[in-house]
Amino acid sequence: MTYFATKSGQELVQELQKKIQTFDNNIQTSGILDELRDSYSTFYGDSKVRRVGSQGELVKIQINHYSSLVRNLVSLVTNNRPAWSPISANSDADSQSASILASGLLDYYMKEHRLERVFKNATLAATFLKEAFVTVTWDVTKGEIVHPGDEQNLPLHEGDLDFRLYLLNDVIRDVNKLDSSLDWCITREWKNRFEIASQFPEYAEQIISIQEESLDKFRINISQESNNNKFNKVDNDLIPFYTFYYKKSAILPNGRQVNFVKDIVLTDSPLAYSKIPLVKISSEDKFDSCFSHSPMLDILPLQKGINALASSILSNNQAFGVQNIWSKKGNGLTVSQLAGGLNLIESEEMPQPLQLTASSSETYKFLEMLVQQSQLISGINDAIRGQTSAGQSGAALALLSQQAIQFANGLQQSYVSLVEDV
Repeated sequence: MTYFATKSGQELVQELQKKIQTFDNNIQTSGILDELRDSYSTFYGDSKVRRVGSQGELVKIQINHYSSLVRNLVSLVTNNRPAWSPISANSDADSQSASILASGLLDYYMKEHRLERVFKNATLAATFLKEAFVTVTWDVTKGEIVHPGDEQNLPLHEGDLDFRLYLLNDVIRDVNKLDSSLDWCITREWKNRFEIASQFPEYAEQIISIQEESLDKFRINISQESNNNKFNKVDNDLIPFYTFYYKKSAILPNGRQVNFVKDIVLTDSPLAYSKIPLVKISSEDKFDSCFSHSPMLDILPLQKGINALASSILSNNQAFGVQNIWSKKGNGLTVSQLAGGLNLIESEEMPQPLQLTASSSETYKFLEMLVQQSQLISGINDAIRGQTSAGQSGAALALLSQQAIQFANGLQQSYVSLVEDV
């Protein structure tokens, strides 16, 4: 029996397509994709106050503590900007000069390639979408043109490093693995078919004619609006661009790296890096699983409870906020007599206002408890959110802040590892 990674050309791509289908089916049937979509829609929320119910009698509102707590945690972890201090292995002059050059290069990439933004976005994604990945690869199409090319050859560029962020659903791997280590993986990226065709003119016609049923089945961002406006097969220029990596091992001493779209092999070469150029960030690994876990997802049910209670209170106040008047039948009052102000009203009995807006005190207490429990589970306390109580000393506030930092230790260590590895 031939191992899939050692197969050639079309046979390999057919095996990889099976791996992709298996992975996509797994995250769909296991509920992972639904959980990610739930977290995504809750995090970005709904800025509208909506009418719901069979007759629009209820009002729906979202008070997004979930998003606030996630952003507070990310800010806590990424607040300090990375400071480089390259150390040479040797003490000779050339090695010392190389250290200085390395420091300058790191500052250049942080500024010109917005690496700090990549790090923060990866940390944010790992916080509410379980995990995130950053690839560091060499892009031959970047940089200045050093040779103009001709009719047979494309222009030759200097090349430069390329940094890309991938979410859980776009890093295909062996779902049967019981840990997060990777022998192989496939990254999925949505690229313009015409750009790909220009880079690989020998396959241009096949690439441009590729048809995808729908992008939705792979996406985390699924909203009602996107369901009502499906991607148009004709007008959509994006197609999935896959890169297969296999690490250097006894099976493949030189590793393997394959770029392909659909069933078209674009490049097939030994792995160009010392290891798979994929760096993961997550709060913690999930035991007996190839996926990670984020404690922030434990707050999702509490956020739904907060939204439900807030919507109940708002529905009650919206429905009965305008004052209603009660009087005995035959009292002689009319609506026109009660309209406006400064009216002289005569009646046999004094009309009584109806107070229907008062919600149960338990509703408000439970709403407050859900907010407190969300902070407790996330480790983000009042001091971090800027809601200090009167009389608290500076030392007490510093202690609370330090406790929050300690709680985020797992994510912080992963963030440091991400920065160092990239």
